[in-house]
Amino acid sequence: MSGDQHVPTIISFGPFEADLHTQELRKQGLRLRLPGQSFQILKMLLEHPGELVTREELQQALWPSDTHVDFERGVNAAVNRLRDVMGDSADSPRMIETLPRRGYRFIGTVNHPQVPVTVTDPHTPIILENSAVNSHPLESSAQQDKHARSRSTVLKILAAALVVAVAVLVGAVLYRRPPRNTVTLTPLPFTALQGHELSPTFSPDGTQIAFAWDGNPENPGQGFDLFLKVVGNEEMLRLTHHPAGDIFPAWSPDARRLPFIVSSPTATRASS
Repeated sequence: MSGDQHVPTIISFGPFEADLHTQELRKQGLRLRLPGQSFQILKMLLEHPGELVTREELQQALWPSDTHVDFERGVNAAVNRLRDVMGDSADSPRMIETLPRRGYRFIGTVNHPQVPVTVTDPHTPIILENSAVNSHPLESSAQQDKHARSRSTVLKILAAALVVAVAVLVGAVLYRRPPRNTVTLTPLPFTALQGHELSPTFSPDGTQIAFAWDGNPENPGQGFDLFLKVVGNEEMLRLTHHPAGDIFPAWSPDARRLPFIVSSPTATRASS
C-alpha cells in the first residue's frame, strides 16, 4: 500500500457515504450500524482505492503490538461484518475484493468531490485546482456562454438529423415489407342446444369448453347447470345437478380443476 495521501473527510461511493471524522457510514442518508474495527478497515480501503491493503497493515492499525488476540479470525470477522452491512459478497464482490493470503482491495467507484477554487490574492488570476475543469481558467463567462450555445446548437442539429434518418429508415422498411396475408374468421356456434347457454370458458389448451345451460330435459327452464364438452364433439358431460340462477366457471391454469361461482341458487331466469 502506498504512503498516506490527503483524502476528504466525507467519501461517497455508490449509495454510501462514509464520514471519516465521525466514523459513520450512511446509505442514502440512513445511518448504518457498523462496528469500529469494520469502519477502520473501510477507511483504510477508501483512502487507497484500487490498492492492496495487506492483512499485516490491518493488524497493525486495529490492534496494538502487545495485544494477544487471534488476528486472522479478527480481521476476517471485521471484513465479513463490513460486507454484510454494505450488501457485498466475497464470491461476487462489488466493493471489497479479497486477495487470498495477502489482503483486500477496494474496487468500488469513489465519487470524488469537486475541488474548491483557490484564490491567493484578489489581483492574482484564479487558478482551478481540479484538472477536470476547462483548461482555460481566464476565459470570460461571456465566451463560455457563447461556446455553450454553440455546442447546444450543434447537438440540436445532430438530434434533428438523427430523427430524420430514423424516419427515413422506418419508412423504407415499411414500404418494402410484403403485405400480410388477410385471414378471414368465420364465427361458429359451440353448441346448437335449445334454451340459454351462458358463461362459456375454454380450457387453457383450447380443447374443452365449460358453460352453463338451462335447457336440461330433466328440469328445463328451472335454472342453469354446469356442462362440459370437447370442442368439435356434441357429447356433453353434466357437472352439477342443482339448477341455479347463474353459474360462472373458471379453469385452473393446469386445466385439472374447474371452480365455479353459483349466483342465486334458488332463483330462476326468465326466458326471453
